[in-house]
Amino acid sequence: MLSSRLVPVVIALLAVLVLAGPASAKLKFYGNVEKMPATGSLGEWVVDGKTVQVLEDSKIDMDKGRPEIGAFVKVKGLKYDNKILVYEIEVKKGNFNPPAKK
Repeated sequence: MLSSRLVPVVIALLAVLVLAGPASAKLKFYGNVEKMPATGSLGEWVVDGKTVQVLEDSKIDMDKGRPEIGAFVKVKGLKYDNKILVYEIEVKKGNFNPPAKK
């Protein structure tokens, strides 16, 4: 049985957990851009096999190249409600097509 002193504390903690909603976690990963929206950069991308959402507030750093299919990028985002919401994509190396090996 909980002591009468702990009851308000337990209730307060439960309220915080319920009101907090789904958990979110920061993440960072690197990979090649495999898919982008047909029009513009906003929307669903696939990077290194992971589907990510690029939003209006997402920062896209293009100092080292354009974000395009094949570009190597660093993605920073939040995993929220089973989705990856991007807050920054940094192009690390632009797309290049090496000559085919014979």
